[in-house]
Amino acid sequence: MSTFPLSIQKANFKVSAKFPSLNKNNTWEEYEFQMIKTEPSAALVTEIIVLTDESFEEFKDSLLEDYHFLQGKGGFDSDADLREVNSFYEYSPEEREAWAKEAYRLSVLIQNTKGENILVDPQGYSYARYCGKIS
Repeated sequence: MSTFPLSIQKANFKVSAKFPSLNKNNTWEEYEFQMIKTEPSAALVTEIIVLTDESFEEFKDSLLEDYHFLQGKGGFDSDADLREVNSFYEYSPEEREAWAKEAYRLSVLIQNTKGENILVDPQGYSYARYCGKIS
């Protein structure tokens, strides 16, 4: 697959997003069906990647393919003001609860030239591991 971005822009804004509990679907259509009853959660858009309309359509049907522009991105973070630790599991139960209350998903917004988009949290991988939409 030869999906190359038209542009990649750094971003830093939060959105309300729906990510289904099931993941690793290969097509956007499978994700859309699962999001019908999903509750919104917070996501931070860290990059906006614009694809050609044709590449975007290919991307929507090949989410499990490797894409160099997704490698090393995604994950979770939190606005909770907690002490520095090396691992989430070093927090006390109360601190973990505070972290989770303020948590958000780090996401890349993939869009075409018409503005259609998909939120992707690759969790460090080079494929669209978790896909969602702005709600």
